[in-house]
Amino acid sequence: MFCLTLEAAFYEQMRQDKNFLEFYVKLLERIFISKEERESAFMKHSAERRYLDFCVAFPELKDTIQQQQIASYIGITPVALSRIRQKLKLC
Repeated sequence: MFCLTLEAAFYEQMRQDKNFLEFYVKLLERIFISKEERESAFMKHSAERRYLDFCVAFPELKDTIQQQQIASYIGITPVALSRIRQKLKLC
């Protein structure tokens, strides 16, 4: 019951406040575009390129989270990520 009340209040706020509605629409657009770009990268880019893009986008996470989490995010196995990292060290 509580969730329905919050949901109803949220939509009522959008009906009453045009700025709130515009903000919400822009937020949804950004989420959609980000999701589409990420899915497109899985199809168009190599695993190495996706790893390099990850490093640029999240430099503070590269050495702080487990390789397994990074591998999952870029859609490869931890073993494949380890190989990519070794290859890039040699360059």
